[in-house]
Amino acid sequence: MTIWVFGTSNMAGACNGHLNKITNDYFHEEDVMMTGQLSKLLNEPVINFAKSGIENSEIIYYCKKALDAYNTNENIEKPRCAIVEIRGWPDRCTTPLAPTHLKDPDRYREYIELVNEYLTYILNKAKADDKSALTTDNPFMHIEDFIGTKASICGLGTVNKYECLNWPFLQAVNNISMRLMNRDEVKAHKLRNMGKWFHDALSEDDMIKGYLQMSKPNFINDFINWDMFKWEQALHNTDITYGGAPPARGNTTEEIRWLNWQKELYVLKAIFDEHNIPVRFMCWGSAFIKIKKGKEPSIQRLNIFDNMGIVDYFKRQFGERAWEKDLEYCECGHPGPWVCQKLAEYIADLISKEY
Repeated sequence: MTIWVFGTSNMAGACNGHLNKITNDYFHEEDVMMTGQLSKLLNEPVINFAKSGIENSEIIYYCKKALDAYNTNENIEKPRCAIVEIRGWPDRCTTPLAPTHLKDPDRYREYIELVNEYLTYILNKAKADDKSALTTDNPFMHIEDFIGTKASICGLGTVNKYECLNWPFLQAVNNISMRLMNRDEVKAHKLRNMGKWFHDALSEDDMIKGYLQMSKPNFINDFINWDMFKWEQALHNTDITYGGAPPARGNTTEEIRWLNWQKELYVLKAIFDEHNIPVRFMCWGSAFIKIKKGKEPSIQRLNIFDNMGIVDYFKRQFGERAWEKDLEYCECGHPGPWVCQKLAEYIADLISKEY
């Protein structure tokens, strides 16, 4: 049997270790990341659908697409269970690409065609370089919906369902928000090129523009009009989308986010229940998991770490210093080898006992 794993950059094995010459690119090696270690511990295949920069709606989207493929492809076997890392605090919305985002709206089709050419180039290059994911017996690797995910190209992870490449609008808002709210808390998340986009003298508009201009591949900057992304407008749009501002801004509609997060979990449970596939979830942060009043919702029984996020669990179980030391491995805020190992051991034990 197999295990399916969905999630964000944490599950995808993202790491900036190449800056320290400890990894070859933006990802851990397969035997270091959590899914690789989980596969070894269970002695069975683990298909990793996780994707960097993904938001909850996209995670649900890929879960549904994987199940659709399972229904129509006899080469895809039913998984033993699915593990879904969902964001404990929804991202501040990934903006779909529209002609109005371009410097010249009439070049929209040209942009899309160039994106497709780029993906073809990356796919061919991955095959020529003998990328590991293409040499495995992975029934998802050539399915169009999964091109650009860890299920198809190890190390690509740059295209999403909005036909954008590495357009990190949501990461930009998240990174800038964290630093504006509490700069001391993000010391372990420092990036070596942070000085290019975050500085006390810069306005929020300048910071979001500077961050977005680092998008890869470089031809994106020939098309996108980054000036149209204004900080206050971005916050306003996301407030509407998710029902209020972050807790630090004291918005009373935070409760709506808590309810929306529960709704996302029920959707995940429903689509896997339809195929009689057990599913468990976990999340890195825990802003949405805190019970304020009343009894704990029944959906929390599917939380791998009970009523807390992964970060809180690790800090409580192993101490804050052990967690911080692991983050220092690559200095980008993603888990290093130690957290990947401990997480794999914990999940392997749970799967062995319950499934």
